[in-house]
Amino acid sequence: MDRRKSVFIIAILSFWVLMTSIDFSSSPSMKINETVEDISLSYESHEPFSIQGNAMMLEYAETEDWPGTGTSDNPIIIEGYYFECKVHVFTVSGTSLHFIFRNNILDGIDEQWCVIVFSNVVNAVVDSNIIINGAVGAHIMMTNHTVISNNNIYGQSWDAVYMETDCYYNMIEYGHGTNAVITLSEIM
Repeated sequence: MDRRKSVFIIAILSFWVLMTSIDFSSSPSMKINETVEDISLSYESHEPFSIQGNAMMLEYAETEDWPGTGTSDNPIIIEGYYFECKVHVFTVSGTSLHFIFRNNILDGIDEQWCVIVFSNVVNAVVDSNIIINGAVGAHIMMTNHTVISNNNIYGQSWDAVYMETDCYYNMIEYGHGTNAVITLSEIM
């Protein structure tokens, strides 16, 4: 009996030590947000972009000093930004220029808005971004020949990527994340 009692007491003490060593005060998404805040210090803070058409894309490229001309051999490169806002963070519509959106941090703050929105876009690449706290990480409509790859998508209240309505020849490669659901709706 004494041996059983000793084993029981050791088991209870071990369990107590284990439970007191675990940090229950913060959720995984809080830890991700803290990590993003540390990383974001090396990125340029910026207001959201809303680009409508090729002419506006080229204007932004000149104003923001983005390299590239928009051809397949020389795509426009958009990188190094930190966005934190309660609206669509990166919206592009009506473009056919080749562009690469990479190495950015996008924080939708309150999980109410889609972080990236593409409508009627051709020839885009979204690669190696951190996308957190949106309703949807990337909402894609009427978009073709677009690649979404190697993104870390966390804390979306709905989907990581939501693709709908007349999307052809797109490629989505899984990155990392939570709520990493990819929904394909009404794809023709």
